[in-house]
Amino acid sequence: MRLFDTINFKCDNCGQPLEIQTKAGVYSLNTYSIPQLASKPIKYKLSMLDDICGEKVHCSACGYTNQINIISSPSIKINS
Repeated sequence: MRLFDTINFKCDNCGQPLEIQTKAGVYSLNTYSIPQLASKPIKYKLSMLDDICGEKVHCSACGYTNQINIISSPSIKINS
């Protein structure tokens, strides 16, 4: 069985904290914020971001569906 790492971010509509899990990376059961992930080595970071890109995360607080799109110029951002 593979382990997951968790990436935390905020709902684009209401700011509620959300999370998504990824099987990419070192499978260390770590939790990262986007700024923490941005400071990781490029190969590691891109593997995790590529794994979650295009995923949709529903916000139970406001009902908004956040779609994760990665924009890497010059920093990493999440847009819905």
